[in-house]
Amino acid sequence: MILFDPSDVPANCRIGIMGGTFDPIHIGHLFIAEETLEKLSLDKIIFIPAGVSPHKLNSKTTAPIHRLLMTAIAVNSNRRFYLSDIEIEREGPSYTIDTIRCLKQLLPTDTELFFITGGDTFIDLDSWRDYEQLLQLTNFVVFTRAGYDNVLLDEKIQRFRQQLNSNITKISIPLLEVSSTDIRERAKMGRTIKYLIPDGVEEYILKNRLYKDQEVEK
Repeated sequence: MILFDPSDVPANCRIGIMGGTFDPIHIGHLFIAEETLEKLSLDKIIFIPAGVSPHKLNSKTTAPIHRLLMTAIAVNSNRRFYLSDIEIEREGPSYTIDTIRCLKQLLPTDTELFFITGGDTFIDLDSWRDYEQLLQLTNFVVFTRAGYDNVLLDEKIQRFRQQLNSNITKISIPLLEVSSTDIRERAKMGRTIKYLIPDGVEEYILKNRLYKDQEVEK
């Protein structure tokens, strides 16, 4: 497991942030991270599993230790992928602004952060805690499906750029029909999840009978 250590970050580093519940992490998450790494010439990507997602307070989520370990297995083979337990170790809901503020305090002042999120999520960004400050503290990378035209998303990106002078990059990626929700349902029904997730993550899910009979946390 490659745990991210802020004290090891050199000057002028460009770091991508991949947050999410990762319940479970799948090939779509990994592909998006690698594509962003390449297109924006980032030095590394930090995967940060949420402890308690503020957008899923009323939903059942797999225990944090399982989600952390599955993410560790998934990113272990990529030398530029790192894992952080900063949100899992923090009590209460995992607000992105708190994570970015903490990283800003720990990292060299010339570090550039790039928060990676999907277009559907970005559209609702103004419902996030302290979203205006968040747009000032970090660059945003918004990924969309190739050929997908979303006027509302483009309008919101333009508004944030003009009103808040935000640095927002939109990246189009090939369509990958894979989701954590579908994987959980497949595992529950005993259907194959092979090739939707890394082999090691599949083995972990089967060994621990995740999404079948494990205890879950709200």
